Amino acid sequence: MRNFFILLLSLQLSALFVNAQETEGFETDINFGFTLTDGNSDTSLLKAGVESKNIREKQETLLSASYEYGRTKDKLANGEEVETTNLDRGKAVGQSNWLFSEEAYAFYNFTAETDELAKIDYRINNGPGVGYYFLRDDGRLLNTETSVVYVMEDVGGNSDDYAAFRLAQKFEYKFAENGARVWQTLEGVMNFSDTDNYFMELEVGVEAKLHANLSLRVVLKDKYDNDPEPDVEKNDLTLFSGISVKL
Repeated sequence: MRNFFILLLSLQLSALFVNAQETEGFETDINFGFTLTDGNSDTSLLKAGVESKNIREKQETLLSASYEYGRTKDKLANGEEVETTNLDRGKAVGQSNWLFSEEAYAFYNFTAETDELAKIDYRINNGPGVGYYFLRDDGRLLNTETSVVYVMEDVGGNSDDYAAFRLAQKFEYKFAENGARVWQTLEGVMNFSDTDNYFMELEVGVEAKLHANLSLRVVLKDKYDNDPEPDVEKNDLTLFSGISVKL
């Protein structure tokens, strides 16, 4: 599954670079970060992603894909080196919104993710829903969404599928004077037939412009699964910094 997400992200990045001049109406950001230490400690951490959106008067298309990988290499007392993977996950999201007023809209969302350390070989949820914009202008965005989704997953070697309730919210603010922005997203999915089976994801980010199309970003992500595998922690917190390039 990891190779699938690497291939998916590579194809999306390649297509965007080759066709950057042909994607009229789409705003696309490519973001990446890499940390490497060598010597007393040997670690590497990689994050790469792409976000693309097409905003029209009555329809919005939102696409994103990301991959995160981290590992450490330790030397034992006998001189043997042991490599440990401490982060290996990917996610792809596609959503179309159809506005029937300036504030209200219907949408269809598709989300697929994998997380090796959480023993999620794949988790796919998709379904229709409705949303509402409390704020929507050039510098501000605040919305909430609710939907019923169908979840298919393979966690810990066990395949399952079920209907679930999805609730999501997003806030974004852009500073007109310097182009910086801050954002926050929250999403939760709960199994209808087993309300103890739910998972959530919170993201908080800040981005500051370094040049016309180049920005520095810092992102805090908190993933919570209330019903994980027996030897997996419920909460998973990561903090990334990196570069964002606007095409």
